[in-house]
Amino acid sequence: MTRTELTLAGIKLTPAAIDAMRDASSEESALGVRLAVVGGGCSGYSYNLDFIDDLGDIDDDDITTDNDGLLVAVDPHTAGMLDGTIVDYVITAMSRGFKFLNPNASTTCGCGSSFS
Repeated sequence: MTRTELTLAGIKLTPAAIDAMRDASSEESALGVRLAVVGGGCSGYSYNLDFIDDLGDIDDDDITTDNDGLLVAVDPHTAGMLDGTIVDYVITAMSRGFKFLNPNASTTCGCGSSFS
């Protein structure tokens, strides 16, 4: 099976990110994940990934896609802030986790989990 990236509302998810989301969702018995930007963090906004436990977690204005059984949702506000962003899952000798490459961020914190 060829692994391809997924684009949702201008946000690109790499194959590694999709696999990590699928694995985490499966471990939590969740339907999928929600990408979000929330206020907070040392630079003003933080990236957030939450599990979607049932279809009631989806709002009418959410942008969604089903990628081979993995439901991915994003609200319109987040979609605008993350337009052009690449979400990857990176494993290094010191850490592992999701990495957001956001061309809209004017500043980011040292750990890369918040931006302005």
